[in-house]
Amino acid sequence: MLIKFASALVTLSAIASVVSAKGQVAQVVDAMNFCVFLPPTDSSDRLIGTTAWMANSFCMGETPEATGAEILPEEFIRSAHYVETDTYVQVTGQMNATKANLVTNDQGGQHDNKAPLGSSCAGWSHYINLIEPALNTYCIRCCNDETSCNQGSPEKGCSQLIPGDYSGPND
Repeated sequence: MLIKFASALVTLSAIASVVSAKGQVAQVVDAMNFCVFLPPTDSSDRLIGTTAWMANSFCMGETPEATGAEILPEEFIRSAHYVETDTYVQVTGQMNATKANLVTNDQGGQHDNKAPLGSSCAGWSHYINLIEPALNTYCIRCCNDETSCNQGSPEKGCSQLIPGDYSGPND
C-alpha cells in the first residue's frame, strides 16, 4: 500500500512539473494579443513537426495568463484575424517564417493538448495550433469541446481544420 502511494505521488509530481513547465500555456485575447507554439529558441531543429513535443508558446501583446511564454519575433505575424463565438476563439493569418528561423519549405505541423505534453490555452479545455512555414500561414483555436477543436488530421492544414480568414500582405 505504501509503495503504491509513493508511486502515485511520484507520478503526480512528474505530471505537475510537466503542466507547469515554462512556456506551455498559450492565450488568445484578440488579434493583437495572442500566442502560438514554435520550436524553442535554443533548438537547432527548426522543423515544426519534429519539435512539437518540446515547443514553447510565443506571444505578442498582452497575454498575462501565458506564463513563461517567449515573445514572438518582430514581423513574424504578417496578418491576424480574430473570431470569437460561444464555443471558441481563434486567430488565423499569415506569418513570415524566416523571422523565427523556421525552415521555409517545411509543410508544418500541429500543436494541441497532446503535444507539447502539458500544454494548454488559458481559460479553455482544448486547443489546436498549426504552423505552416511553406505556406506562411498559422492558426490557433481554443475551445471547450473536442468537436470545436478538431485535432484530427494535421496534414489537412489550417484552412481545413480551422476555417477562417488567411488574407494578408503575402497574397
